[in-house]
Amino acid sequence: YSGVWCQDAWALRERCGVHCVVRAERASMDEGSYAKEHEERLESLLASAKLEAPEVGAVNDEVALRTNDFLCEKAREINPSRAECLICKKHFKNLGYVHKHLRKAHSDEIVALEPFFELYRSQAQGLGAKLRSVPLAFDTATGSFALDKEALRRALGPKTAVLIVNTPHNPTGKAFEEWELRAIAELVAEHPHLCVISDEVYKFMIYNPPEGGTPDGPDSPVGHLHFANLPGMWDRTVTISSAGKTFGITGWQIGWVVGPSRWLDPIQRFLPNLQFCAPTLMQRALGRVFELASLPFDGMPSYYTWLRSKYAARRQFMVDALESVGIKTVKSQGGFFLLADIGDLCGEKGPLGESWAAAVRPGEVEDWTFCRALAAQLGIVALPVSPFFGPETPPKVRNRFIRLCFAKTDDTLEEFATRLRRLKMAVGTPA
Repeated sequence: YSGVWCQDAWALRERCGVHCVVRAERASMDEGSYAKEHEERLESLLASAKLEAPEVGAVNDEVALRTNDFLCEKAREINPSRAECLICKKHFKNLGYVHKHLRKAHSDEIVALEPFFELYRSQAQGLGAKLRSVPLAFDTATGSFALDKEALRRALGPKTAVLIVNTPHNPTGKAFEEWELRAIAELVAEHPHLCVISDEVYKFMIYNPPEGGTPDGPDSPVGHLHFANLPGMWDRTVTISSAGKTFGITGWQIGWVVGPSRWLDPIQRFLPNLQFCAPTLMQRALGRVFELASLPFDGMPSYYTWLRSKYAARRQFMVDALESVGIKTVKSQGGFFLLADIGDLCGEKGPLGESWAAAVRPGEVEDWTFCRALAAQLGIVALPVSPFFGPETPPKVRNRFIRLCFAKTDDTLEEFATRLRRLKMAVGTPA
């Protein structure tokens, strides 16, 4: 899916020209601004760093001491000598453990809450497992998603090896409430063979904190609640995260896994079969970035405070731009994605009617057609969300959303709003 859409997006870019805006697959809001701000310090650090490689997949003691508070917010001391924390390349960090756990538990199912990050599906297929998705309940009145505890209860069983929990959530932007995470923990406790993979890559990007989250602080993931911190969940949870989203350094491709040593051991052994290890210099540089990020930055108490402030403003700008032309948005509390509800805007009689017929492909669902027509008519590229759902989800839910990214520069977002106003005039509303 991702490869197909990227090829399609590039073809649209060639057609629409270089001013095609709001691409869905790359965050560009002052990209790397924090790393650039401290470029000289990072270069000095890299120049003085030792060149010998650490043990494969393991984080050395120096980096662990610097990253402990960042990874766990002082909730638990991480012991690197017992392999409770691994620094590794993104996307593959949990596969070794999952593969072993599937065999040990004689299970073949991985459960995810949908809509879900699409790579979960392909990763499950690569492990020879079945991905089973459980829909979050969508409330059209409030434009928000919520946990359906009973649906999740029905999905978990003796064949379930792994449950993936993602908060803040991609693609919806939902930050799970404390009652929702505690409800999930209650169900996990009923299945002693089951492990939770907690995907927390957006934890420093929560703008409307849910109840029960981390309290405010300059270096805290405000509003975030670590699933592993819930009663009885440390020994049941593998927590994964990444520096790419928080610091605008996706090209570094570096992340980490935190969890009990008995579960991280197989990940460490499996890593050399994928990419050997994360480069030592990047590990040391990242440790230094963690230190600097807690200091005052650009007139704010810390880089994390600055990040939340900037993204919150950009999110609100995009919400206002969409809703001013009659496009409803889904409640987004975190991350840098926003879902737009296009359920009533599709077809030749909709606001993209002049481009709709040329955008249609045989057998294709409407959200794909809408995205293609949107790019052709306005030069705005969004992502269809239907691949983030399972096949059993009703079309009226699966096909009604597109995903937009507000991690863009102010100039890009201004251009986005300008082009949307042409859509407003197209549907007959005064500009």
